[in-house]
Amino acid sequence: MKFVRFLSLIFTIHGSLAAASTPPNILFIAVDDMNDWVGCLNGHPDAITPNIDRLAARGTLFTNAHTAAPVCNPSRAAFLSGRGPWTTGIYHNSDNWDQSPALRESALFPRHFRNQGYRVMMGGKLYHGAPKMAKDIAHEDAGQMGGQSFRVIADDFPDPFKDLRGVHNYAVHWGGLEGDKAAQLSDPKIATWASKRLSQTYDDPFLLMVGFHRPHTPLTSPKEFWDQFDREKLTLPPLNPNDLEDMPWMGRQVAIAGFQGMEGGHYKQITERGHHRDILKGYLAACAFVDAQIGKVLDTLDASPHHDNTIVVLFSDHGWGIGERYHFKKWGLWDDTTRIPFIIHVPEVTAPGSRTDAGVTLLDLYPTLVDLSGIDSPSQPLDGRSLRSLLENPNAQWGRPALTTYGPNNHALRTSRWRYIRWADGSEELYDHKNDPNEWSNVANDSSNDQIKSRLARHFPKNNLPAIASDHASPVTLTPEKNSLKFSAVQPNFVDQPITIRAIIGPKFSDGVLLQHGGQYCGYALYVQNGKPAFAIMNVPQPLNWNTLDPTRDILISDLTLNPGKKHQIEARLHRDGTTILTVDGTEVARSRAQTLSIHPTGVMQLGAVPDKHLPVGDYQPPFPFEGSIESVTVEFGGESN
Repeated sequence: MKFVRFLSLIFTIHGSLAAASTPPNILFIAVDDMNDWVGCLNGHPDAITPNIDRLAARGTLFTNAHTAAPVCNPSRAAFLSGRGPWTTGIYHNSDNWDQSPALRESALFPRHFRNQGYRVMMGGKLYHGAPKMAKDIAHEDAGQMGGQSFRVIADDFPDPFKDLRGVHNYAVHWGGLEGDKAAQLSDPKIATWASKRLSQTYDDPFLLMVGFHRPHTPLTSPKEFWDQFDREKLTLPPLNPNDLEDMPWMGRQVAIAGFQGMEGGHYKQITERGHHRDILKGYLAACAFVDAQIGKVLDTLDASPHHDNTIVVLFSDHGWGIGERYHFKKWGLWDDTTRIPFIIHVPEVTAPGSRTDAGVTLLDLYPTLVDLSGIDSPSQPLDGRSLRSLLENPNAQWGRPALTTYGPNNHALRTSRWRYIRWADGSEELYDHKNDPNEWSNVANDSSNDQIKSRLARHFPKNNLPAIASDHASPVTLTPEKNSLKFSAVQPNFVDQPITIRAIIGPKFSDGVLLQHGGQYCGYALYVQNGKPAFAIMNVPQPLNWNTLDPTRDILISDLTLNPGKKHQIEARLHRDGTTILTVDGTEVARSRAQTLSIHPTGVMQLGAVPDKHLPVGDYQPPFPFEGSIESVTVEFGGESN
């Protein structure tokens, strides 16, 4: 075998010694979008997760475990590389691993184990997408086996949001599936594949990585699981109607008007159309469904010859909100979106049913498994640390909080008592879980807590790399060859800031959008209508609230008609004081006033048309393509002192 050194771990457990003479196998189970609604965490009174619960009864349950990032792509980049988003620049789903210098220099977790002599087998969702650096890592890679089955829709689904625009609405459906539709779901296939691998014997120790898709949307599951839950008797998540009042604007936006929003806001549309309980039922049923698949894998392990020498790790990539803080889905820095089930069972090491409330994250996974397996550490630095001391003694001192990151300089720290959030603009949230377990009362501005914040703040990353692709520094230029950019992570770059757009167009002209940047709630656009340049600003009222996400528009239209057959430079400028000016070839053609952007435009900056399923920023109907010639459009934001 190719091992650099064999495992030589000696643990003192209950006064006796347990020593392993051969390297352990590892069963690595990742679940997608599962929050703390499992029985062993008491996250929801109606949860049915007997198999996750029995694994917790067998091993160590980390009751204060959190994701490194509340989004699929950066979370998976973090736990597979052992490096945090601030180190890699991977903050959002659009950030490409292969473009990250830190990741290119890192040995991903399964590659490192293969290099150290492990047989690596992978099936299901483990990466987000297919980074090139993941190619040929595994001896056997079964793929995703059908993925999330977004287009498999229950026969009785009413499609209540078909009249609304929203880039992710296609995934907001639920219901019980039967027959051929149920058979299309991937998780039973993944469980069967994993069970077959556990039934075989191998010459080398194995790393079997299993990635389940549910409870990720769509919230469909076989009817037998759907029928386990009575819609009318389910317990809705607790909600404080004044919860947003003490949040800074960045927290409010992330809660109710962030990435992939639905027209009018998820909370308003879901609750006013009467579907909160449907989504709650769909989520609980999806959790029960994936728990049953986990049970099949655990049953096979128990009956296999590998039972006594296999470490089992089970966790979710991040949490999921179902109405807390008026928030649906992931993409948040509160407990509902960061807290996860996280269990490790090491035969003859972990005490059955042991629990620890130390603040840990998925960044700790890589160094822990390296430590437990006895292989060499990877060449790259790891941002987590081994959990071995907590597995030996769940009451051991840990000495640092869990850290979660959502976009550059947006961080949350979690101890057994406190959650401390600091946003990129310096605003803060602080919650005392001893007295406020629902995180309803932000006490960050209470001076008596200054020492607590100061002590915790030492754990914030001192340096944050820019996002690879989900955020961009000013200025940015779009051309026909590079015609879009994403600004997914909520940042202060555009809020109450001047914005200048310079477009070089012609000699061919038409009506249409030259550039639009925005999501469902705010943005700006430069376009041509009836042959005349126009500049539009879209905003939502302040203070931001869940039931006021209906944007207003300020539109500035030139009196000048563009001259066909000639190139023009059109400039639209929004000053910090609200003055808006349009110029054509250096001559002012219109002036007015508008409100600067009140929240971050978390959408696509698109050249030449309105992005699919986005609201129009100006007075036009999407996609409103510009069919003339565009040489380039440059956008500058910030940096003006008027």
